[in-house]
Amino acid sequence: MRIIYTRFQSENVIIAIQSFRMTTIRQPHGRPASELKGNELGSVAMSYDLPGSAKSMASDESFVKFITEQLATVGNIRSRKMFGEYAVYCNEKVVALICDNQLFVKPTNAGRAFIGNVVEAPAYKGAKPSFLIEDQLDDKDWLSELVRLTEQELPPPKIKKTKKASK
Repeated sequence: MRIIYTRFQSENVIIAIQSFRMTTIRQPHGRPASELKGNELGSVAMSYDLPGSAKSMASDESFVKFITEQLATVGNIRSRKMFGEYAVYCNEKVVALICDNQLFVKPTNAGRAFIGNVVEAPAYKGAKPSFLIEDQLDDKDWLSELVRLTEQELPPPKIKKTKKASK
């Protein structure tokens, strides 16, 4: 996780939270912010990466398109952007997440048996572990079979109740 820290005149402000090394933005005169004094600070920004945090980047649309094309023969495949990342649907069931250009397939017994040596990891901080698929992304048949097995084992999606109009 990256925290952007800015000092503008005498105000300290946290700008953003986003990745374990300290970097500084140098002023036009070329000195690092740590060497500046008093009024020289003006507007100085420092970025601190916190220990134990992973860098976060949104997935590329080209990667999402590649995955959905790999799975085209399985059924009705679509992706939906959610919170900067993507959910992959097969026949209206969420079967996988794409986060940081990595494919995380929902864990099922059939999927575990098919994969064999499973690598599990959370798609994002706080998420339940999913099957992290790395080496088999180019194997269209293997990936399609995994998603087909996963979709078959997942329960049908819940039907959302429609809100009644108030009179």
